[in-house]
Amino acid sequence: MKHQKLKNKFIGYMMFFIVILQFTYTMGDSFELHTTTKILISFLPIVPFTLALIAFTNMVKQGDEMFKKILSEAFILTGYITLVWTMNLGLLQRFDVIPYFSIYFVFFIIFITFIFSYGLIYKRYN
Repeated sequence: MKHQKLKNKFIGYMMFFIVILQFTYTMGDSFELHTTTKILISFLPIVPFTLALIAFTNMVKQGDEMFKKILSEAFILTGYITLVWTMNLGLLQRFDVIPYFSIYFVFFIIFITFIFSYGLIYKRYN
């Protein structure tokens, strides 16, 4: 039961992080703000993301051995996939086949890759 509660906290903080990140983009792009204000606004997403990481860490600590095994294999698979597509995308950008894009795009691709990897490995064990 506690594991589910921590999972819900993690999901809630991540959703809050996405909302705050979009708010940060809007504020930074829409208004003529002083540089100091832009710097302060850029720190806003750090709070919910840090809370999400704390919830995730607690969720891992409370998880059983199977959860930890699935999680570690998902991280390894995510790392492998990320290495391969990052090398490929880097070369495509270097050869001007695709445009350069934001690091946030890469972050979300890694996150989606992890969700895919976790689902794949979870399905294999259950």
